[in-house]
Amino acid sequence: MKHGRIAALMLAAALLAACESDSGQGIPGPPFTIESPDGQTELTVDRPDPAPDATGAEWYLRAERRGVEYLGWSPLGIEYEDAGFFSELEPVTAAQNPVQETYRMLAGKRSVRSVAGSELALKLQNAEGHEIELLFRAHDDGIAYRYRRPGTGQALVTRELSGFQVPEGADAWIQPYDKYIGSWPGYERAYNRVTAGDDESNDGLSTLDDGWGYPALFGFDDGAGYLLLTEAGLDQSYCATRFEQQVDGTLYRVRFPSAAEGNGEGQVNPTSTLPWATPWRVALLGKLSTIVESTLVDDLSQPPEQALEEYESWVRPGRAAWSWWSQDTGTPALQEEYVDFAAEHGWEYVLVDAGWDRWPAPETEVPALVDYVGERGVGVLLWYNSGGPHNNVTASPRDRMHDAEVRRAELDRIAGWGVRGIKVDFFVSDKQDRITQYLEILDAAAERELMVNFHGCTLPRGWQRSHPNLMTMEAVAGGENYRTGGGPDALHNVRLAFTRNVVGSMDYTPMTFEAALNNVGIPYAHQLALAVIFESGWQHLADRADSDVTEGFRAVFAAFPFVDDFLSSVPTAWDDTRFLAGDPDSLVALARRKGDEWYLAAINGLDRSRELTLALGFLDSGSYGYRLIHSGAAPDALVEDQGSVTAADSLTVTLDPRDGFGARLSPE
Repeated sequence: MKHGRIAALMLAAALLAACESDSGQGIPGPPFTIESPDGQTELTVDRPDPAPDATGAEWYLRAERRGVEYLGWSPLGIEYEDAGFFSELEPVTAAQNPVQETYRMLAGKRSVRSVAGSELALKLQNAEGHEIELLFRAHDDGIAYRYRRPGTGQALVTRELSGFQVPEGADAWIQPYDKYIGSWPGYERAYNRVTAGDDESNDGLSTLDDGWGYPALFGFDDGAGYLLLTEAGLDQSYCATRFEQQVDGTLYRVRFPSAAEGNGEGQVNPTSTLPWATPWRVALLGKLSTIVESTLVDDLSQPPEQALEEYESWVRPGRAAWSWWSQDTGTPALQEEYVDFAAEHGWEYVLVDAGWDRWPAPETEVPALVDYVGERGVGVLLWYNSGGPHNNVTASPRDRMHDAEVRRAELDRIAGWGVRGIKVDFFVSDKQDRITQYLEILDAAAERELMVNFHGCTLPRGWQRSHPNLMTMEAVAGGENYRTGGGPDALHNVRLAFTRNVVGSMDYTPMTFEAALNNVGIPYAHQLALAVIFESGWQHLADRADSDVTEGFRAVFAAFPFVDDFLSSVPTAWDDTRFLAGDPDSLVALARRKGDEWYLAAINGLDRSRELTLALGFLDSGSYGYRLIHSGAAPDALVEDQGSVTAADSLTVTLDPRDGFGARLSPE
């Protein structure tokens, strides 16, 4: 494989030769090829003859990494109401440029991001003379493409021909997408393991399902290669997409939302003013470590309109006490008990969930609670229903976040009270009108220095970069499900580290110690590890935290004071993240750094014990003191070990069935 710089020089030379030809017509190629900066990923754009499938596309892309095909010929094409760009397309111009950028994030898996890639801008013209530009990116951790149409006036997209041809026989970990029913869809299903290209690849889908949601993870070549498919850079000009339910061989095709989503509100096909660019279609590719550590979804997304420094004085990641999971919202007096608990243990927030508007006098009781927390250094967060006519959920307050004028007045009111942020729930649609609502909420909240958490929501698609006041999003079957007697099992938690949490902060709401053990046999140590395994700018720690010491956090902390120390120190925004070990069908072990301290954690998804040895070569020079919390003699018992290690050492831990551990390593 040629190195990226050589390929760029060859393309430039060919373009010059074309410009100097007698006719002055045409450009070199196809095929067109770009490479990642490390020279190991190659993206090729061509129009193979005959076409590899029956989509009607003429142009295709293919992606290889280290000489191995990760994506076979995958169709390209988009159709607007007034023009189609999928057949009879001739190249007009082709230009390749390097991509180089460094930026910072206030939350997420890594605080400083260094971006390097190669971009190919290929302009095509259809038989009627209309032009479309296809932008392709090749990075060390993946490839991406989008469509950009020049011009003026309004346009409507009728369909995309976009798809991803994954390796035949690949293992797939993929989530069914729900049809609209009440509070669905919300990306809150388990990740099924299926086989790409198998006639039974729809196992696990039912009449209640409506396609496959992003992200979709594929593994092939005996686990040597992995591929994660998703999208990035979504803005108000488009809808969110997913995959068709019926897989065409191993071709996963992009589709738009269903008409029924959002209670039938909003149109399915996106419309906007030209010039107009679609979101990026994204494929992370490489080893599992590449997938888990990637920030490509954020890298491809727009920076904030204001400088990041404008947000730093008021955007604060942190841990939140939360009464709804164990005791509902209750009374102002109950919320004061949760405030006292948060202040006592160094947690930054208390979340007042649904129903606070039904207190006897919320206009005075919420400001009084804000005054109460202010004396204790804790911030108040308030819950809202996003509806509006797009959902029928009666939980309140509702009808305050849908209409722009009403929303502004409500945010002015609570900002005046001193509230620090909002949680907005039950969007139940991926149509363009809901995407617009999300982003308008973020903008209006930022104007009033309010942070935001979305629940019952779509998947992260890079908004945490473009809107630094977005702290986290749900889009996961999380710990709140233990409330009703069921809940995520251990293997589900493992798979989330390789799928959902790869693409952005995830409000799973962990730390449901007794309920998780009783419901699905997850030991306390596994729950504790989730504070590190799962990244979320706001980490809502779900167990009971009132003054009753017979259960919940107070009981756990009384029995195991070192758990209190761990949860009082664990960060919720990270400077670095490293994948250490695991796979989507057994376990995951991660290391995350904040400042000069490292936090390690692992969870076992299997019903059998295993010994895990983790090399510590990521540590800097010198020795580190560690405090490692693991299971004791029983699943509801915890033990802390202490010692000293260096980068030349390793840690060995025996994990019981569905077990886990968490550790803090500090320079000595």
